[in-house]
Amino acid sequence: MQNSTMDKPHSPFFSVIIPTRNRPGMFAAALQSVMMQDLEEKEIIIVDDGSDDADLAQYDEIFAQYNVASANHAPITVSRLMRRAAGHGPSFVRNHGVSLAQGQYVCFLDDDDYWTDPTYLRQAHQSLASKQGVDLYYSNQAAYYQDGTRCEETIWIEDLIEKRQYYPTKDRQVYETSAADLLQSGGFAHLNCSIFRRDFFISIGGMDEHIRYESDRDLYLRAIDQAQHILYDPHIYSWHNIPDHTQKNNTSTRVSILEKKVFQLRTYNKGILYGRHPEVIASCRHGKSIQLKVIAEELAQQGDYPKAFAYAWQALADGFNVKWLAYTVYLGIRKCVPTKKAIPIGEGGTAK
Repeated sequence: MQNSTMDKPHSPFFSVIIPTRNRPGMFAAALQSVMMQDLEEKEIIIVDDGSDDADLAQYDEIFAQYNVASANHAPITVSRLMRRAAGHGPSFVRNHGVSLAQGQYVCFLDDDDYWTDPTYLRQAHQSLASKQGVDLYYSNQAAYYQDGTRCEETIWIEDLIEKRQYYPTKDRQVYETSAADLLQSGGFAHLNCSIFRRDFFISIGGMDEHIRYESDRDLYLRAIDQAQHILYDPHIYSWHNIPDHTQKNNTSTRVSILEKKVFQLRTYNKGILYGRHPEVIASCRHGKSIQLKVIAEELAQQGDYPKAFAYAWQALADGFNVKWLAYTVYLGIRKCVPTKKAIPIGEGGTAK
């Protein structure tokens, strides 16, 4: 692992962590969006998760550009991790970035996304500096498909604007909120729009390095469950590129359906077992039931009815309804029916 520092900071308020791997072109836009932030009290920590040699050369060109830039630019720390075939995972990389952070608060930005408002950190700084002991600060982002079309569906916590009347205002009003209020949303806060008090992030154990899909949901549930003081800014500050599912260069597309469900079950089981707020526990029970049902349906499509029945039965415990009971009974019947074995056909088209 190699670390290099360009103009090491003096007591930054924010540490902005950008994990990256084999995406220098998109990374350049992400980095530029952070450099354009009009707040000086920040440092940037870039963690390269073992990029290939060809891409490293392009990264070096980008770093060289900012190494000779104006002294007004934010200091940059670059940490290069040892190369591994599948990388170290998104949680490990971000935890490593936090371990290098000097700021009071840590922010994250994916290397294929970027911040759209150069006042984002300044607005957050004004709110955080004016209040004592804020653990979490959430805001919103817009999601776009590969053709540039904006997704109009609720993905994260933007629906709180209507559900909790957290309306955007001209004076950029920020709202105090809670786990119970946040869980009225149908989603969870993306890391691009999440700011953590660094000591709080460390105190809750950081990100779960055993989870390689939706580790940000796990962090979100644990964070809102344990935070004492949470702020919500309803404004949009980030552009999120919805992953291209034909590609395998991001976490969302590298992990199979059943693997995703295993990781999600870990998240919800932790929330049920360790949750403090009843709303968090209830949300995790509901989420677990949904994932168990998806697993059961996927296994049924694969013809594995014994396993499908087992998962369907578990789902009843956390999300009973008559329709699902009927489906579970159906799977129970199917698992008792012998599956016909395929008869090998010879070259002449007759069974051997």
